[in-house]
Amino acid sequence: MLPSLHTAATCRPECRWKSPEAADQLDATRQSLGANFVIATVLSYLLLVAIFTHWGWPLMILTTVPLGLAGGVIGLALPEWSRPAACLST
Repeated sequence: MLPSLHTAATCRPECRWKSPEAADQLDATRQSLGANFVIATVLSYLLLVAIFTHWGWPLMILTTVPLGLAGGVIGLALPEWSRPAACLST
Protein backbone atom coordinates (compact mmCIF):
# COMPACT_ATOMS: atom_id res chain seq x y z
CA MET A 1 0.00 0.00 0.00
CA LEU A 2 2.77 2.46 0.83
CA PRO A 3 4.55 2.20 -2.54
CA SER A 4 1.23 2.82 -4.26
CA LEU A 5 0.82 6.03 -2.25
CA HIS A 6 4.19 7.28 -3.46
CA THR A 7 3.45 6.42 -7.08
CA ALA A 8 -0.02 7.94 -6.94
CA ALA A 9 1.55 11.20 -5.69
CA THR A 10 -0.77 11.37 -2.72
CA CYS A 11 2.25 11.40 -0.47
CA ARG A 12 5.06 13.89 -0.73
CA PRO A 13 8.36 12.41 -1.98
CA GLU A 14 10.22 13.55 1.12
CA CYS A 15 7.93 11.46 3.31
CA ARG A 16 9.55 8.25 4.40
CA TRP A 17 7.48 5.47 5.85
CA LYS A 18 9.28 3.25 8.27
CA SER A 19 7.64 0.45 10.18
CA PRO A 20 8.62 0.37 13.84
CA GLU A 21 10.55 -2.51 15.30
CA ALA A 22 7.57 -3.33 17.48
CA ALA A 23 5.66 -4.52 14.40
CA ASP A 24 8.12 -7.38 13.93
CA GLN A 25 7.81 -8.30 17.60
CA LEU A 26 4.01 -8.19 17.30
CA ASP A 27 4.05 -10.72 14.48
CA ALA A 28 6.37 -13.02 16.43
CA THR A 29 4.20 -12.70 19.53
CA ARG A 30 1.03 -13.46 17.56
CA GLN A 31 2.59 -16.61 16.07
CA SER A 32 3.82 -17.73 19.48
CA LEU A 33 0.42 -17.18 21.09
CA GLY A 34 -1.28 -19.13 18.31
CA ALA A 35 1.04 -22.08 18.78
CA ASN A 36 0.69 -21.95 22.56
CA PHE A 37 -3.12 -21.87 22.26
CA VAL A 38 -3.08 -25.06 20.19
CA ILE A 39 -0.78 -26.78 22.68
CA ALA A 40 -2.94 -25.68 25.63
CA THR A 41 -6.10 -26.93 23.90
CA VAL A 42 -4.57 -30.33 23.16
CA LEU A 43 -3.27 -30.67 26.72
CA SER A 44 -6.66 -29.68 28.14
CA TYR A 45 -8.35 -32.25 25.90
CA LEU A 46 -5.97 -35.01 26.98
CA LEU A 47 -6.42 -34.10 30.63
CA LEU A 48 -10.20 -34.26 30.26
CA VAL A 49 -9.88 -37.62 28.48
CA ALA A 50 -7.90 -38.92 31.45
CA ILE A 51 -10.51 -37.62 33.90
CA PHE A 52 -13.60 -38.88 32.07
CA THR A 53 -11.97 -41.95 30.48
CA HIS A 54 -13.93 -41.20 27.32
CA TRP A 55 -12.84 -39.62 24.04
CA GLY A 56 -16.13 -37.89 23.22
CA TRP A 57 -17.15 -36.06 26.38
CA PRO A 58 -14.11 -33.75 26.44
CA LEU A 59 -15.00 -32.54 22.93
CA MET A 60 -18.46 -31.60 24.17
CA ILE A 61 -17.02 -29.80 27.17
CA LEU A 62 -14.39 -27.95 25.13
CA THR A 63 -17.09 -26.65 22.78
CA THR A 64 -19.87 -25.83 25.23
CA VAL A 65 -17.86 -24.06 27.93
CA PRO A 66 -16.55 -21.26 25.67
CA LEU A 67 -20.02 -20.80 24.18
CA GLY A 68 -21.49 -20.56 27.67
CA LEU A 69 -18.87 -18.03 28.70
CA ALA A 70 -19.56 -15.94 25.59
CA GLY A 71 -23.27 -16.00 26.35
CA GLY A 72 -22.63 -14.93 29.92
CA VAL A 73 -20.42 -12.04 28.87
CA ILE A 74 -22.97 -10.90 26.31
CA GLY A 75 -25.70 -11.17 28.91
CA LEU A 76 -23.72 -9.03 31.34
CA ALA A 77 -22.67 -6.51 28.71
CA LEU A 78 -26.22 -5.85 27.59
CA PRO A 79 -28.24 -5.62 30.82
CA GLU A 80 -30.95 -3.39 29.35
CA TRP A 81 -32.26 -6.32 27.29
CA SER A 82 -33.21 -8.22 30.44
CA ARG A 83 -35.02 -5.32 32.14
CA PRO A 84 -38.81 -5.03 32.10
CA ALA A 85 -40.29 -2.44 29.76
CA ALA A 86 -41.31 -0.24 32.72
CA CYS A 87 -37.66 0.15 33.76
CA LEU A 88 -36.54 1.18 30.27
CA SER A 89 -38.57 4.39 30.29
CA THR A 90 -36.55 5.92 33.14
